[in-house]
Amino acid sequence: MYVRMINSKDTSLNHVPALLKVEGIGGIIDRNLDIGAGKYTKATDYLWKNRVKNICYDPFNLSVEDNLKALQQAASPGIGSITIANVLNVIWSKAEIWDLLKLAKTFSKGNYNAPVYISIYEGDRKGEGRTTKKGWQRNEKKKAYVYMLNEMFLSVESKPYGFICMDR
Repeated sequence: MYVRMINSKDTSLNHVPALLKVEGIGGIIDRNLDIGAGKYTKATDYLWKNRVKNICYDPFNLSVEDNLKALQQAASPGIGSITIANVLNVIWSKAEIWDLLKLAKTFSKGNYNAPVYISIYEGDRKGEGRTTKKGWQRNEKKKAYVYMLNEMFLSVESKPYGFICMDR
């Protein structure tokens, strides 16, 4: 087990990530697992207005009880999509990124290969990670994540906002 050197708790922003406005979020089942949901409810409220139930999972901003409840809900079939909005870019350790992607893949496969939508904030795009006043920022271009995504998923489609990943 590795030790987290920098906490991403303060990187949570009180807004609706553009990723959640992409057509297809929630799928035909109208349930989304939001990995790294943050501490605010604007995204959940936005999806609810669009008839999508957002199941929020965030070990740094939600209680253990709330996270366990979210994982239980996600384990039962019925997740139409999984979103990871601007989360990978605030994770210091590549091992933790792999763990997060494995979690997404597990729930994707358990829900009939629900698509995993991923957005990346590129920061200054110089590729040099650094501590900011809110936490860690990798500052990597979107293409820096392609290798890991291709290793994890059978299908990785690049989009302007990030990626759609699936195992079909």
